[in-house]
Amino acid sequence: MIPPLLLNSLLSRKAIILQHSVPCKKKRRLAAVDSDPVLLALCSCARILVHSSPVCAAETRMTATLDKKIAFIGAGVMAFALAKGFVDSERVKKEQVYMLVRNETKRSLVEDLGYKSFQNIAGLADVDIVVISVKPQDAVQVLCDIRMVVDKEKHLLISICAGLSLDTLARALDPSALNRRICRVMPNTPSQVARGVSVFALGEGCTDEDRVTVESLMTAVGSCYRVQEKHIAAAGAISGSGPAFIFTLLEALSDAGVKNGLPRKLAQDLALDMVEGSAALARVEFGRRHFAELKDQVTSPGGTTIAGIAALERWGFRNAIIQAIDATTDRAKDLDC
Repeated sequence: MIPPLLLNSLLSRKAIILQHSVPCKKKRRLAAVDSDPVLLALCSCARILVHSSPVCAAETRMTATLDKKIAFIGAGVMAFALAKGFVDSERVKKEQVYMLVRNETKRSLVEDLGYKSFQNIAGLADVDIVVISVKPQDAVQVLCDIRMVVDKEKHLLISICAGLSLDTLARALDPSALNRRICRVMPNTPSQVARGVSVFALGEGCTDEDRVTVESLMTAVGSCYRVQEKHIAAAGAISGSGPAFIFTLLEALSDAGVKNGLPRKLAQDLALDMVEGSAALARVEFGRRHFAELKDQVTSPGGTTIAGIAALERWGFRNAIIQAIDATTDRAKDLDC
């Protein structure tokens, strides 16, 4: 149990604690923490409360630059988000990031951002990690195209394509050798601002070093969790599709504020700050208080909040969320091949 005085200090330093719950440049964080003995104790508590899973705990020690070249096949929004996160966090050097693009406009963008581009798959021979970031319907053909270049011993292949199992990826890459070093990762859109949540599953051919590499890369853009592949659909429904559900909630909250006379901008700001603050409090209390207990803290007998909770229950809010995750999971399983 954290003493009340210490907990109050912890909450008053929300910005510092939030830096511990997401990746940040260690030099900047340590400069702030090491100069304040109280913060050292606070951050120790934060690590216990925040980083409860082994993968997330690894986030606090992965600061070394990886001496590996990374090539993205496909230069979409997520590829750029990941590349930026890898470089900004100093996990990899900018000159070690390559993108295979054939579109002239995209190639100019890649080079303007300081990354290296190439048009021919032969360029993959010189890299260490290949990230498949094309549309899912194009992924199998891409793997077939690169199978003669990707080496089993040299290359770690990471797929961020939804709906493609490790077995499908391995067979497309090399039907005769299924124990390839392949990892399946599902990032989400908040990775664009280094607040993402990723889940990943490793293929049979992956080594412990590959696991550490994936964790190091993905914690550069948020938190990451290793799961069994059979759980990736359900985990992805929460972490991958969840942002869309939260954005829908934010839209509904702001609409409700406008309906009740608030200016649109104020309603949006209130909704955003409320969700961010609630998540921060839930994270600090994680492992000590159930979400239901945090809800009960806000609901006074006969008060306004319990009236709103009753309306949520009457209109099926809780069940709607569960059904949304169920439907998303089922659809992901349907698409998985």
